[in-house]
Amino acid sequence: MLREINRSQWCRSNADADVCPSYISNIAAFELKPVFITGCTITAVAFALTVVAVHYARYSSHLYGLVYDAQWKKRTSVLAVIAGLWASLSLLLLTVFDTYRAHDRHVILMLSCLAGLGLSSIATSAVWFDQAWRPPAREGLRKWW
Repeated sequence: MLREINRSQWCRSNADADVCPSYISNIAAFELKPVFITGCTITAVAFALTVVAVHYARYSSHLYGLVYDAQWKKRTSVLAVIAGLWASLSLLLLTVFDTYRAHDRHVILMLSCLAGLGLSSIATSAVWFDQAWRPPAREGLRKWW
């Protein structure tokens, strides 16, 4: 059972406190907090490992081997990894600061997580863009296709 709470405080709406959208964070604030924290932790760790693995594979001499790639691509890869780790950390903190007890922190962390995800995906796309439009100079990871 959800605890009885003041609807106007929960919805943060002055116009219509009776109509309140339900978000997963609202439910997770009370009953499913351990499940929510576990799921978001798994998601955050998996995302961070994926971003690191993708950019490691590009510059590893054992896999794709682009050791002499352009400097801007290497810097953009570092930016993508940092943004991905930032998004993962924001997601972990987002689960701790729920919408009921820490609404303002929750909103800031949600925006921070989405900004990190967006920046990481844009940077990763910029680094790998050339692979989509021309044949690769080396077989690399495409040899298994």
